[in-house]
Amino acid sequence: MWFDKQKAETIKKMLSDDRSKKGSVDEDIKYLVDSFNSHDNFYTTSSCSGRIMLLKKQGESKKCECEWLFCTHSPIQYKDISKLLDTLPSETIYFRMESPIIHLCARDLSSAEYLLKSANNAGLRRCAVIALGKRIIIEISPLDRIDVPVAENSRLLVDKVYIDYLIDRANRLLIKTRKKMKRLYKELFSDQHCDQH
Repeated sequence: MWFDKQKAETIKKMLSDDRSKKGSVDEDIKYLVDSFNSHDNFYTTSSCSGRIMLLKKQGESKKCECEWLFCTHSPIQYKDISKLLDTLPSETIYFRMESPIIHLCARDLSSAEYLLKSANNAGLRRCAVIALGKRIIIEISPLDRIDVPVAENSRLLVDKVYIDYLIDRANRLLIKTRKKMKRLYKELFSDQHCDQH
């Protein structure tokens, strides 16, 4: 009963008061979030469909202290960031690509084990239980990531050829990792797996 109550409260809060910067679930991962939230034994606590960013940070700043100069959940072209690269601040600028990620709560250890096995079958090899207490929290995400400095002291550290390379690689990784999440969906929620485990 406790799990069901927490699930109802979490989903209600997510629908009425989304605290993410975007303010809503990303469209490219909504199908998976909705499927988990409709399952008896799971509910999501946070999610992202993957993104490509330019971040401004000084020294070894924490993630929450970074300033987003550019952020999109879609593949990009050089022209999308060219103006930003022409007017660089003095801080270190990072080019970052992050894979899709979902954090969810499982009803019990049996449900958590079932989910991790399904994730492994879908090619998501290092998903894990990250909290084991009153709530069992699981992190589901591909490992693929790019995070490199490209500018500092108001000047580029790399040439356009390398920026183009980063953009191409980030776009391909974004598509590749979303396909892995779709394989997880098929593993868990296709007709042959639609029974409530």
